[in-house]
Amino acid sequence: MKSLEIIISVAVAFSLGYVWYRVLFKRHWAQRSDNNNHLGNRIIEYILIFLSMCVVAYFMDNGCLETHINEGGLGHGLYHGGLYAVSYAVPIIAIHHVYQKKKLTQFLIDAGYAILFFTAIGGMLSLLTFMDYNTTEEPKIEDAQVVAVNDTIPKVTGIGGIFFFADDVEKTKEWYEKNLGVVSSEYGSSFEFRNVNRPDEINYLQWSPFKTGNSYFQPSKKEFMINYRVQNMDELVRNLKKNGVNVVDDIETVEYGKFVHIVDDDGNKIELWEPIDSVLTELGGETTK
Repeated sequence: MKSLEIIISVAVAFSLGYVWYRVLFKRHWAQRSDNNNHLGNRIIEYILIFLSMCVVAYFMDNGCLETHINEGGLGHGLYHGGLYAVSYAVPIIAIHHVYQKKKLTQFLIDAGYAILFFTAIGGMLSLLTFMDYNTTEEPKIEDAQVVAVNDTIPKVTGIGGIFFFADDVEKTKEWYEKNLGVVSSEYGSSFEFRNVNRPDEINYLQWSPFKTGNSYFQPSKKEFMINYRVQNMDELVRNLKKNGVNVVDDIETVEYGKFVHIVDDDGNKIELWEPIDSVLTELGGETTK
């Protein structure tokens, strides 16, 4: 909680206190006040009262309210502030008045302001913090996004395609479109999604059935192949070769990215793709999304 928000909250509670004692219960206040107290002393008293209120507000903000501070606004703070008053402030005031043998009327006035004070502080703190929480961007998230955008570590970043055998490719595509809404073209279906680090950027995942026995899956004997989206393809391939991975072919560069194929230890052929999604976006066409 910023210091300014604490000061604003205390200023509201302080103003309510002035109205409470000097307007609503002016007669009772006059009976309890020292009429000979000159202006200078009153100013000092008000300053001390204000500072004391700031201390209370600070500990309220970092105590009972902090745990729930982002769950709601004004109503949330009013509730927790009032709860704080009834649970702590009013019983303490009651003990003090009993020992001082003060009148019940004085206790009710002081207890009433205590409830008003804590409720006002709680409401203002929660309201101001809730407003700030919902309008201020979070620097930590932004920093994480910048790191992600500038990340050039050679690695897989996602799934780029799912390829599998089908006895009748056209019939398979028709079935998926009719029953699951997968919009297909000559090459299958392109699934459209957004890049988590760059939300304005559209990315794609290719879904394609291949005629059973198609040589594109060789040397794998499996009936499927997964395409992985990668970054820094050249460095990644160098690392794979150093690790003894079976790199089937050389890197092929096309309009919409780079491709290479490898085989894992289970004999699965894997397609690696360093995409240029903007080219696919410019080409247009129907997508599944």
